[in-house]
Amino acid sequence: MHIENTSEIEIDLTGRLSIRILRIYAFMIGVGICIWIPFEDGNLRWVIIFALAIAIWLALRLSLITIKGKILSNLAYLLIGLLVGISVTPFAIGLILVKNGIHGHLVPDFTYEDIMFLIQTVYVWGIAGLFIGSGFLMLNISKKYKAEDKNANCS
Repeated sequence: MHIENTSEIEIDLTGRLSIRILRIYAFMIGVGICIWIPFEDGNLRWVIIFALAIAIWLALRLSLITIKGKILSNLAYLLIGLLVGISVTPFAIGLILVKNGIHGHLVPDFTYEDIMFLIQTVYVWGIAGLFIGSGFLMLNISKKYKAEDKNANCS
């Protein structure tokens, strides 16, 4: 997609509430990660939870972007869902690398097998994100139809 004028892209804030909520959510993720990092934990559960939380934050942030003031198209919901699903794996690997780098043990908290397991699950996360994106798409379509029915009944 080629955009000739950068003023066509704007952020639909719907008030300052949306950005404030995203900032609070990001702060909570950061605090959780800061609490988690010092612990000697080699379990992938917390890595995946934090990576999923970061990916959800990314989806919420992307959903605020509009082009020429229009609401996201149907394809955009699916693409955002796919992007968020696929991004869980790189976020998780990044968290693993940060934790292993900070701890600096001879034997790392997370092994090569853990990283390979996450790489092998990128397809599962992508499909899950696509399903979630299609769910939000159906929710958006139902809201449009509900608004049209309400306007038709008022006339």
